[in-house]
Amino acid sequence: MITANPRQMSSAPLDGTPIRLFASVGSAIASFWSAERSRKAFGDGDYRAGWFLLDDEAIELDDPMGWEPLTSDSGLRAPFGRDPGLPQSAQ
Repeated sequence: MITANPRQMSSAPLDGTPIRLFASVGSAIASFWSAERSRKAFGDGDYRAGWFLLDDEAIELDDPMGWEPLTSDSGLRAPFGRDPGLPQSAQ
């Protein structure tokens, strides 16, 4: 399901906020992870910044075409104070 008017990737939030990304194969809920954010969550390592699927930090989405914010009907719910972009073990 691709929205009629996806937003440009240049305007996507880079603070880890989960959003719906659109790629040539469809859409996925993902958040942006900086190298620094990855080091804080997972410890020392060779990380690069990128868009990763929510709840699966191993799958990166390259070259998304656009994005849209999540809406209340998206089914994504996070308990108060929990960063939905971080795996449970990292919080």
